[in-house]
Amino acid sequence: QSSSGKSVNASGYYPPAPSTAVGMTREWAAFAARVDRICALSFNYSVELQDEIDAEAKAQGWSGARNEAADVNDYGAEDARILEYTKQLGKPPKAAAIFRDWRANVAQRTAMFREAATAAGQGNFAEENDILDQMGPLKKLANGLGQAFGLRICTSN
Repeated sequence: QSSSGKSVNASGYYPPAPSTAVGMTREWAAFAARVDRICALSFNYSVELQDEIDAEAKAQGWSGARNEAADVNDYGAEDARILEYTKQLGKPPKAAAIFRDWRANVAQRTAMFREAATAAGQGNFAEENDILDQMGPLKKLANGLGQAFGLRICTSN
């Protein structure tokens, strides 16, 4: 459930991406499905929180820099939640190296979101945009790794 008490959709916002995993066992598929559920819930919570942030910014008359920093922090918090909850799942039954590399990519992007939010909060939108632009290829790599692991929701956007 979200902070507003609304039920958060567990299916994800985007249509599922195709899995490219080879030789998935039932246990591996179940593990990947748990990871996908974490991504879907985190993403949809983030979307709702984004609306709350923007409403608060408007109501309080936040500066553009403060609002942008809060928005980008929300994106980073989404990835941080994914890292936290996927760590709690433990080691996957198969393809542990792929999963480790996928999580490392998520961690790298989490740190970059924090850097971008700091830049935005200082009104340095050019630096923020440079950081966010660098994240595009990382997200593409994460999607490929995730699909090779069997993820369909985490890799759909």
